[in-house]
Amino acid sequence: MFIYEVLSACLNMKKFIKYFFYIKKNKYYLRIYLFGICIYNSLKRVLFINPENHFFEESNPIAILDIAQYLRYRGIKVDVCEYKNLPISSQYDLIGISCVSSYGGEIFNQLEKIRKNFPFSKIVIGGKWSTTMLPEDKIKLKTLNINVEINKAELVYTGDEKIDFKKYPSWNKKDFDILYKRDQIMTSRGCPFNCNFCNNTEEKINYFSVKRTVDNIELVLQKRENVYFVDDVFVTNFEHAKSIYDECKRRNINIENHNHFFVHLNTVNENTIKLIQLYKPNFIEVGIESGDDRILKLMNKKTSTDKIRKTLPLLSKYTQIYALWIVGYPYETIESLENSYKLAVEMQQYIEFSWVSHYIPLFGTEGYKMAKESGGQFLEISNNKTISFIPKGLTSNTLIEYRKRIMELNKSNYYFKKCKMEDI
Repeated sequence: MFIYEVLSACLNMKKFIKYFFYIKKNKYYLRIYLFGICIYNSLKRVLFINPENHFFEESNPIAILDIAQYLRYRGIKVDVCEYKNLPISSQYDLIGISCVSSYGGEIFNQLEKIRKNFPFSKIVIGGKWSTTMLPEDKIKLKTLNINVEINKAELVYTGDEKIDFKKYPSWNKKDFDILYKRDQIMTSRGCPFNCNFCNNTEEKINYFSVKRTVDNIELVLQKRENVYFVDDVFVTNFEHAKSIYDECKRRNINIENHNHFFVHLNTVNENTIKLIQLYKPNFIEVGIESGDDRILKLMNKKTSTDKIRKTLPLLSKYTQIYALWIVGYPYETIESLENSYKLAVEMQQYIEFSWVSHYIPLFGTEGYKMAKESGGQFLEISNNKTISFIPKGLTSNTLIEYRKRIMELNKSNYYFKKCKMEDI
């Protein structure tokens, strides 16, 4: 097949250029073919670094686990490491760093050390932070000669026009052992919803193969008792989720009662209930966000308090509910905060645990624009336990008080007991 494709390319100039040259930003690189594997002579050795995360709960660096193996299958030598274990060798053509957020100013201290350790390597920042960083952050990175890439990582490193998600390779066990933090995996990428507080950059959902997903489930279950499916909405595609379950059963992987995942209220239907009954999750996470219809509309949540009141009792019949809330969204008021608290009290009989986040205005989102237009006060972003934005007319003490009041409803619940008070 490979030889046929190359011969066909030679008969068509456009295909010839596409097959034998890698074109990116007006730069041309000759492609070298060896045993059917394409190697870019401009990119021979890559190092991916997972920066230190200062949140109280660290996450698996899924982006690095994905792209490292993807590049290896393209013939590129790849190493991975944690920031605290930087390799001594500096012989890397490119250093890739994936950041979910800036983690505060500390990230720049890490980047300065990385640049010092690898003075001649090209360094690229990717991940969610690349799409939400402030202009002044980009200026700081420019002084460190660090590039920011906002495209899909696969396209940045390979130049491909399309990613074949069905043939996407499974994680490498050695990478996983080095970077393992928790129990998260993704079976798909993208989200069909456009919540204004979110920085989702992939609106189209692309599904990984069932084999790849279950391979990764096996890796996680070697270290943990549970799997956390962190897809934006895990149960949007019934056949996909059902196929994963069936493959787990075929391999004698006991997935029932050993998983949890997100459910959007707008996706709850008969098929959703069927999947919950199959997987028997320990709990599901549901983004309620607010108990005020005006705020829900500003968030573009496409739900309502009526739908919340109708759906939570239904879901609670089949599993425990982990509710997610946000306080301090632009144009929040005492009245809207009080409405959230009242709804939390009303729904608490159906909710096992509530996590309340302080709103974080992410640059480039509609929520950020609202925050700017509303005249609220911006503070340094750290994490969702601390205040990054104070809506006009409110105070930090008010936001802290309402977050505390909703969280204190958890005192009799199991998951609350596992949390330390200082983490709340």
